[in-house]
Amino acid sequence: MPKIYFIEGNIGTGKSTFLKMVESLNNDNYQVIYEPVDIWTNFKDSTGKNILQYFYEDTKRFAYTFQNTAFISRVEKLKEIDPTKEAVFIERSIWSDKNVFAKNCFESQMMNEIEYMLYLKWFTWLEENLKLQGTYEFVYLRCSPKTSFERMKMRNRSEETSVSLEYLTQIHDKHEQWLKDTLQKDNVIILNAEEDIKKFDVFEEYIDFVLS
Repeated sequence: MPKIYFIEGNIGTGKSTFLKMVESLNNDNYQVIYEPVDIWTNFKDSTGKNILQYFYEDTKRFAYTFQNTAFISRVEKLKEIDPTKEAVFIERSIWSDKNVFAKNCFESQMMNEIEYMLYLKWFTWLEENLKLQGTYEFVYLRCSPKTSFERMKMRNRSEETSVSLEYLTQIHDKHEQWLKDTLQKDNVIILNAEEDIKKFDVFEEYIDFVLS
């Protein structure tokens, strides 16, 4: 059974970059599974808008809809895990959906109480029926909200044009509460994402630390 590493962190911390660097190693014993952004962006209505755009443009209206879509699509991605691999690297987990994004929507009053109760009900049901193949750890790519914001602006994704520094600060704080302060320390690996992970010597140091 593989060891599963969930790559966690704020928007723009370098999660996709980290996974691309893992792929560049061309190690047949490793598997990489990306966040299902393609599902969120390719599913469009008659106006051409996708659910991620709707969520960022009108969070209060679409928070519940998007958060349900997010965690269900993540569960679908978990079916792709290859049990013959030694290590599987997955961009974010269903638990960051719950403990970071959905929780932030509720606490910032973007999701009302009954919506949050329904979200938690269905999340709990899916979690109880989820059968992960292998043990897992969380790899937290940690950097400041300001750094996340600057990187997000540089990559210039159309869906993210309305994302504010204030929102990224909220998401950063929720990651801190969940991964840095709450979870058992032996289940969380914290990496300094202020460093440029695209530099191979930085990545090499980090991947060795993660796998050690």
